[in-house]
Amino acid sequence: MSDIRKRLHSLLAGAALAATAIVVVAAPASAIVLNNGLIIVHNSTDVPVVVKMLTPSGHEWEGTTLAPGHTFATQRCCYAAGSEYRLYVLHKGPGTKYGGMDNNIYFKPALCNRNGIPYGFAEFNVTDHNVNRTYTKCYEGPL
Repeated sequence: MSDIRKRLHSLLAGAALAATAIVVVAAPASAIVLNNGLIIVHNSTDVPVVVKMLTPSGHEWEGTTLAPGHTFATQRCCYAAGSEYRLYVLHKGPGTKYGGMDNNIYFKPALCNRNGIPYGFAEFNVTDHNVNRTYTKCYEGPL
């Protein structure tokens, strides 16, 4: 009986270890990875807006159509502090003079450091009339 208990104990310990590994691997896809640099865009309008992250020469890195009230956080590597990037926002809402706006914003992410991880950071807010860089110096939200 002792041998059966040892085998059962070993089997259960192995299953627990495997379950722990699955939980670690299955971390949420939306988790923030600071090493990549972080650009955040909030849509504070009542209409969807197109958001694209571009190199200064116009090469598209990533983008999305951002629903009203939603936030876009970059996940692509790597947005370096001090390097120039371009945020493109297309807003076709009625709140602007001509029924829409087409913004190209050239910017350099700030150098930040959290938990010993240096990263570039910039945050923007899309309104009915403009796209504004926020006063947030570094990201302090959940990781």
